Amino acid sequence: MDTLQAFISANAAALEELRAFCAALSDSELLTPMPAGWTPASVLVHCAFWDLRAEALIAKWQAEGVGPAPLDTDIINEATRLPFLAIPPREAVRVALAASEAANRAVAALDEALAREILEHGTTLQLDRAEHRRMHMEEITVALAARAH
Repeated sequence: MDTLQAFISANAAALEELRAFCAALSDSELLTPMPAGWTPASVLVHCAFWDLRAEALIAKWQAEGVGPAPLDTDIINEATRLPFLAIPPREAVRVALAASEAANRAVAALDEALAREILEHGTTLQLDRAEHRRMHMEEITVALAARAH
């Protein structure tokens, strides 16, 4: 399945981008205030949460078949912001990278039939983990640039 291979490749590339991105951030930068009360460190943990959710759903669906996994993204993001802010900056980086690796392994281990079923029916799971990571790296970059001016 070409789509699955494209996701696997994009996810791997985004993980390497995330590694380089995180390595370039200072502790001070990781604690820079961002919109809605976030910081770059907490945004990285946010990414980790969603990557770990993807890994967990894939494991569940591999065992039980694809089924409903309803969620309210806005409520989850708001409810997790405060505990994510409590995680020290370097630990946030470690967790984000570990979660990205875990999600990448889970997507890469999918067989084509299950990947197709997830794409068709797994509406709350994106196999393309790269898009989410890159979106937040861009948000962090914008916040850091605004701070510099």
